[in-house]
Amino acid sequence: LDRLYEPNTWKSALKTHSENMPGERSDRKQSEGVESRFEDDAPDGWKTLAKIPLPMAFITRYLWGTDKIRNNAFEVRAVDGTSTGIIHCEDKKALDQWIKHIQNHITSLNFKSIKMSNKYLHKSEQITYIGWVSERLPEEHFEDPKQRWEPRFIILKGGELCIFESPPLNSEDLNKCVSLYKVYDTAFKVVEKVKPALDKRDHAFWLETSVNNIKHYMSTETTQQFSQFESAYHRCLHATVYNLQTRTFACSHEGRPCGLVLDIKQGISLYDIPTKRYTWQYRFSDLDSSTDDGKILLRLVFRDDKNQPNSGVITKDIESDEVLAIVYTMHAFFIAKIIATDPDYLKTIPLT
Repeated sequence: LDRLYEPNTWKSALKTHSENMPGERSDRKQSEGVESRFEDDAPDGWKTLAKIPLPMAFITRYLWGTDKIRNNAFEVRAVDGTSTGIIHCEDKKALDQWIKHIQNHITSLNFKSIKMSNKYLHKSEQITYIGWVSERLPEEHFEDPKQRWEPRFIILKGGELCIFESPPLNSEDLNKCVSLYKVYDTAFKVVEKVKPALDKRDHAFWLETSVNNIKHYMSTETTQQFSQFESAYHRCLHATVYNLQTRTFACSHEGRPCGLVLDIKQGISLYDIPTKRYTWQYRFSDLDSSTDDGKILLRLVFRDDKNQPNSGVITKDIESDEVLAIVYTMHAFFIAKIIATDPDYLKTIPLT
């Protein structure tokens, strides 16, 4: 998106009343030609000052790149970077109504784009969500020290989470994302307001990943956008895990080469490669706790009253080069199991 810092400030709405009467404007058109390509779209007595396409548009109340919110004002930017300018409303009630109606229209148009795109995509690659968030980036990313935020366009496609600087407008652009993750290699964590925050933005969350332990600190503009993304993320995670069913990681246990198997139906089990047999197996509900060093060691503590009557728990130490991938995948499988116990959750804000 082009950087436009506080362009023309317009009062109250996208349109402003013309000083001339309709008849006078008609005469002027005949003598001077059409003033604007938008003139015919405006009702009598009104003059269109700006007109931008809303599909995949970005709406914000914040001063560009900061966490400072405008007082009863907002801005809308189109995919091509064109802007409405800063639109000031009379009060917060009017502001909320404008933002709600514009965002609902953007969401509706985005959903139509999703349906159209999915006609040409395989079932395993279907798009389930598209939308804007803002990401907080390091200071060295900006020339202006006051700026810390950049808009990011997120797509949930199949079992992948794609982050773009701007919306992809064709199939080739889909390969130009700045970050790409398997959704089961990520974790969605809400930033609690009671804890000290990095900034003053509302609706913030962490998108943590197993890829080099990369973390994205993001926020949405409204509660509605936050809920839509959270619901879409968990729906995507649930569908991906149940399509995947199982995932195996190379590891060692007590010095023996093994495979740690995560299965959505069977639970967590260890496959001993030399004997080609399963050494042990537990349900996900049997896992009491887990700890790791972030590098190679993973400790799993299972509840096992049958084999450990005294303590009731048994500890399994596992070594693996993929310890973070194991932890994030276990987390994804747990979340998918929890969602599966609440079918109504999947009906929240339906996208299909």
